[in-house]
Amino acid sequence: VSFVKGGVARNVAECMAKLGSKPFIISIVGTDVA
Repeated sequence: VSFVKGGVARNVAECMAKLGSKPFIISIVGTDVA
């Protein structure tokens, strides 16, 4: 497992924040589809 401070979602969230929005990111990693 590695933690990386970056990626497309983070870049979009940063740009949204610079425009005055309050973005948040929810993500999950798993093997089930439920």
